[in-house]
Amino acid sequence: MSKKSFWQHLCSYPIFRVFLVAFVLGFTVFVVSYFLPAKYCSEAKILIRLEDKTLDSYRISETTNRNALVVKELVQTKDFIREVFHQAGLKINEEELYDGYSDDITASAVKGSPVVTLSACGSSASLAQRLNQKSLEVLQSRIGSILDKVKIEVVDPPTLPPKPVFPRPLFQAAATFILVVLLGILYYISV
Repeated sequence: MSKKSFWQHLCSYPIFRVFLVAFVLGFTVFVVSYFLPAKYCSEAKILIRLEDKTLDSYRISETTNRNALVVKELVQTKDFIREVFHQAGLKINEEELYDGYSDDITASAVKGSPVVTLSACGSSASLAQRLNQKSLEVLQSRIGSILDKVKIEVVDPPTLPPKPVFPRPLFQAAATFILVVLLGILYYISV
């Protein structure tokens, strides 16, 4: 009868093997994520207001909500994104502009509200803030030609993001660890 070492005995348990693989993969993801380029995102919120005082409150609400959606669509056009990059003094990769969509500059209308959130992302915090500021300037210069009697009021100015939104090494490592443990347990339950 041969005597097993401590590690051989420990590795004979399937749950230990699952946790070992999960730890190794989680640690690998943690290390690799430090070599990925950082992505910072700056946000600004704007309020779309109607200058027409002749409408009742319901029509004003409906019109401003619709105008918020129009602003969202405007921000996602190729011409808008090109002008923002041009004013920021940056070159834009035309291949990134697929049907007017860019990951760098986006807008989202807050549902049921005349508020639009502008988001600009870049490789540094200052670049993200600068892109967001330029997108606000371009939007303010173009809005009059598209929507009549509309005023844009900046509720939250573009902020300097304190930390990158990607990569998040600790979160990614923890998610990898949990996912591998769950898959390992499911595998051993099904076998």
